[in-house]
Amino acid sequence: MSAAARPSDLDPAIAARLKRDEHGLFPAVAQQWDTGEVLMVGWMDDEALHRTLTTGRCTYWSRSRSEYWVKGDTSGHQQWVRSVALDCDGDTVLVKVDQVGAACHTGDRTCFDADVLPAVVADRPAGADPDAVRSDPAGAGAGGSDTAGSGAARSGTEWPIGGGSAAVRGAATGSDATEADDTAGSDTAGSDTAGSDTAGSGAAGSATEWPIGGGSAAVRGAGGAE
Repeated sequence: MSAAARPSDLDPAIAARLKRDEHGLFPAVAQQWDTGEVLMVGWMDDEALHRTLTTGRCTYWSRSRSEYWVKGDTSGHQQWVRSVALDCDGDTVLVKVDQVGAACHTGDRTCFDADVLPAVVADRPAGADPDAVRSDPAGAGAGGSDTAGSGAARSGTEWPIGGGSAAVRGAATGSDATEADDTAGSDTAGSDTAGSDTAGSGAAGSATEWPIGGGSAAVRGAGGAE
């Protein structure tokens, strides 16, 4: 775990719980608060999180421009914060928002609409206990945790999917979505997709999967460093 890379007014008690990459960053998943849609994945540092927590608007860190950007300041597609949560390992933030317009720089509602991969859809076995807690079959590590950041060789965790039970392992965009100045050469296709911040680009392919609301797929987000 690295320390904060830039000065920040983030509450020290929150900062102490964060696990950052070597650039002081961690993934931030934006989710529509009422429908459960996973809208996009961006990057935050301590100060971006502080601003998100204290302004009611999502602030991210642009790695291509090395500056903070507030979602919607250019495009008008704001993200109004409804809640912010840190995951169990402290290496990913979930921000539930009220999204105005498209979340993706392509104009799609979410960054995961355009490239749904083929996957086998599986049903829960008949009679399975819906409240049963899944064990760690691979013995990933102490405490049964196999989420991103918990260990170098762990494969990731799957959460229930709203409309089905299959998982699609796709690249998290980490994009500076919808902003007009965040397209070419930005934190989208030229920077944060395949070969840079996708699953497997970090330590031994560790990653976390998030559900896509209303669909039958899950997206694997970047758990590792560039």
